[in-house]
Amino acid sequence: MWCDIVYIRFALVFLGLNVIARDLLEPITYLGDARQTPYCHHEKWDGSGYPQNLRGDATPLYARIFAVVDAYDALTSDRPYRKAWPQANAIEYTKQESGKHFDPAAEAFLTMLREGSASDGIAG
Repeated sequence: MWCDIVYIRFALVFLGLNVIARDLLEPITYLGDARQTPYCHHEKWDGSGYPQNLRGDATPLYARIFAVVDAYDALTSDRPYRKAWPQANAIEYTKQESGKHFDPAAEAFLTMLREGSASDGIAG
C-alpha cells in the first residue's frame, strides 16, 4: 500500500510537472527544440528514463545536455535530506554514468568543468 502511494505521488508530481512545463513552453516558438528540455531531461541514454523511455539520440540534444548539468548541480548542492557530494565524487559519478544515464558526450562537460575550474583545484 505504502509503495502504491509513493508511486502515485511520484507520477503526479514529477511526471506531471514535466508535462506542465512542456505545455507552458510549447507556444513560445522562438525557443525551438529547447522547449522539449523540461519534458525530456529525465530520459537516460540507455532508455531507462522517463517519461517516454527514449534511448540515445532520440532524446533531444538540449535535454541531454541539461540532464548532465542538472545532475551535477544536484549532486554538488546541499539538499534538505543530504549534504552535497564533493566535486571529485560528482565528476567520477558522471564519468561512470556516461553512456548509461548520460550521453557519452558528457565527457565534454567534464572537460569544460576541469578547464574552467583548474584554478579551484578540481581534478577529474
